[in-house]
Amino acid sequence: MFKHERFLNKISGHKKSFSLVEVLVAVSVLLLGTVGVMSLLATAITTAASAQSNLIAAYLAQEGIEIIRKIRDENFIANKNMDQQIPGGGSRRVDWIQAGASPGNQLLGGDPQQNKTTPNYGSCTKLKYDPIYGYNYSFGTDSVFCRNIYITKNTVVSTSSTDELIIEAQVVWSQRGFVKHFIAENHLIDWR
Repeated sequence: MFKHERFLNKISGHKKSFSLVEVLVAVSVLLLGTVGVMSLLATAITTAASAQSNLIAAYLAQEGIEIIRKIRDENFIANKNMDQQIPGGGSRRVDWIQAGASPGNQLLGGDPQQNKTTPNYGSCTKLKYDPIYGYNYSFGTDSVFCRNIYITKNTVVSTSSTDELIIEAQVVWSQRGFVKHFIAENHLIDWR
């Protein structure tokens, strides 16, 4: 059989090999497939990083609101006004390490450059990240996130005490050259 194939190849002039055009077409098809897969992977990685930052921002905003709620609840337990040690107006920085400090030191001063309607990422105080203590202002490596808490006090005209605290937590960060922000709002009511 082997001799027979060699004999037929000599007569017909055909060999069992690929032409240059066939090789170029095959390589270009493989190259297009590889480029498509790599582009898809790059998009997936970018989307995952963006989703991770959005989740962290949502967590940080909710954490800021929970710290204010903790201060309000401690005031209730101590039979104080709900807004004692909670200054209203302007931006505030807060973290759990400071929230566990002695009374009066629970809310740090705000960033004077921050405006509720147009947060300024370039001048805000960045949160630090520590693997043990999480995000805080005291120690760890600088993160890309800034968090500001805005507190509005609503009072009923007939009383001098605050009936409602409107807490707005803004988290601002920069990702891939774009400034992004996440806002969470909560209303704390004096239920006593």
